[in-house]
Amino acid sequence: CEFRGLREKEEEIGQQVIINSTQGGNRKGISITGDGEKRLKRVKLSGGSESEGKELFIINVGNDVKSDIIIENIEMVQWKGGFIKSEGGNSIALQDCIFSGSGTIVHHSVVKLEIASSEFKGEEQYIDIDSFITATKGIINIINSTFRQGSFYGQDIGCIVCSDNCSQCLIEGSEFIANKPQSNSASVSITSTQCILLSIKGLQSKRTIFSGLGINDSFSGNFVKSIAAKIDISFTDFTYATFIDREK
Repeated sequence: CEFRGLREKEEEIGQQVIINSTQGGNRKGISITGDGEKRLKRVKLSGGSESEGKELFIINVGNDVKSDIIIENIEMVQWKGGFIKSEGGNSIALQDCIFSGSGTIVHHSVVKLEIASSEFKGEEQYIDIDSFITATKGIINIINSTFRQGSFYGQDIGCIVCSDNCSQCLIEGSEFIANKPQSNSASVSITSTQCILLSIKGLQSKRTIFSGLGINDSFSGNFVKSIAAKIDISFTDFTYATFIDREK
């Protein structure tokens, strides 16, 4: 089952996609993709206007779905809702996507969630937002992706939050740039007692990078906060940056 080339014209799409056992969920694979390879552009996808969509998601994967789901070449236009909420599936993969706003991905499935070559961007004015990725189950694998301009405040809030029964969080060659984790928050937060491994690594040619705004403030949050049984960090740079008031 494949959704390809959702629009031939350069415009936004306002709709929701529901995947369950009666709507394609028993197929082996489901692909949702734009025509990025043909037009060198991503299809812009939204669930409605910027003032709509609170607590809603553009793509909903039901707990009775057994498919491998691949989503690529999509740009989420900013609105108050999230992009995908997964309760089932055999695997979930997102590639070459751009997401604006917060509460983007909520993963409640025991299957692997893989995100590659994608970008997550918060508010330019550093208004406090919800986490970009929240996972309560499964293995989370982040590859060559960027998280920027997120301002987070409070427990279990950050760029990536793995809680409850999430078993592994693997991050490779990614960048966490100009984020502002505040009290009790972290760019990467692992609070799952079932998590056996947090791995953050890069390569000599592509290091993982953490930089933040106000990190050296005593009331700020952390780059990484974890209670995983094993923590493996290599080829990773942590850079302090001081928050500057733009009005001054």
